[in-house]
Amino acid sequence: MIVRERVALGDSEDTVRAYMVDRYGDWVLLRPPLKSSTYFLWGSPFLVVLIILLVVMGKRRTSTVPQPLSDDETAKLAQLLKDDT
Repeated sequence: MIVRERVALGDSEDTVRAYMVDRYGDWVLLRPPLKSSTYFLWGSPFLVVLIILLVVMGKRRTSTVPQPLSDDETAKLAQLLKDDT
């Protein structure tokens, strides 16, 4: 809406772009310039992918194969199964 108003007032494309950037910052641009104030903007997609990969790899690392039952546990299980029948 602001862009439409500025164009209706006779501003050029570059003037409208400069107005929007001055008022709202580089964040309003579809392709903001790469500079220190926009590093996070450019790097955030890579950061999100890295976090997702770390979470997935962490879950994969914690899922282990269960250990076999000890002799004592096997005896208790046999007793429980025997009592159940």
